[in-house]
This record gives sequence, structure tokens and C-alpha cells, in this order.
Amino acid sequence: MDGNPNNISERLTDVSQEKLELAQYFIKCYIAAREGLKKLGILRTERNLQGDYAEWLATEMMGLKLKPSAVHKAYDAVETTIRHLTYKVLIRILTI
Repeated sequence: MDGNPNNISERLTDVSQEKLELAQYFIKCYIAAREGLKKLGILRTERNLQGDYAEWLATEMMGLKLKPSAVHKAYDAVETTIRHLTYKVLIRILTI
């Protein structure tokens, strides 16, 4: 602790240091996962991972087309047949 007071790792206990390293690893994984989901076209906003995933999954399962922009709040997907129906995907996050 006699070193640089701005060096976080010098100010932590061994247990806290382990937690810090794990947290940094998980954050890197989380950021990489978000970037990968963006490249796949699944993650379309910066806010709601679960909502974007649910919209993508529902449209894939129902054979719909996701709207090109997440800005329109009225609907998330359209049917590509003659009827041109619009759909709003709602999710419910359950905890176990």
C-alpha cells in the first residue's frame, strides 16, 4: 500500500483482487457478446438486450421481418405477405 495511491490493485485484499479480476473478465465477455449480437443483427439498441433478443427470436419463429429501425414504438415486425400486418413483441422477464 506504500505505492501509487491511484493503483486500485495495491489497495485491495487478495479476495477483492480476485473479484476485481473476475469482474473485469466478465465485463470483457459481456462487451464482446454485445458486439457479436450487433453483428448478427440481433441486438439493435444500446439499451435492452432481452427485448432485442425477444424481438429477433419471435420474428424468426413466425417468419416475420423486423422493421429496419428500433425507433418506431408502434410495431416491431411486419408480415411480408399481401396482408402486411404489423406486430408488437412484448417480453416478460421471469426470475427463478
